[in-house]
Amino acid sequence: AASAANLFQECNVALPILRDVILVVKTWAKARGINDASKGSLNSYTYGLLAIFYFQHIRLLPTFKNSVEEVKTWDPAQHSQEEVPNVAGKLPGKRKRLEQKKREQSGELVG
Repeated sequence: AASAANLFQECNVALPILRDVILVVKTWAKARGINDASKGSLNSYTYGLLAIFYFQHIRLLPTFKNSVEEVKTWDPAQHSQEEVPNVAGKLPGKRKRLEQKKREQSGELVG
């Protein structure tokens, strides 16, 4: 439990909004009845880990293969928006739908 607390604490130092995001995700899951491991869904801790993973994936948090010191000192405010990848465009099928939507909005015929 101490290492889990340290994990969340260190990530919150690197990205202070993380705590609020985790609380929103947990509240969302609880409202939908999918926050109870005894009933076959994920528990609160796992939802927290998923939030951490998401922020690592979009590169707002460093990965754990990096040093603990890097996590403590990493400041997302020092990185430009261009450094954050367009995750939505990388999801399977999402890019095609986005391109189709852009064509529809520009008045092109979609076939």
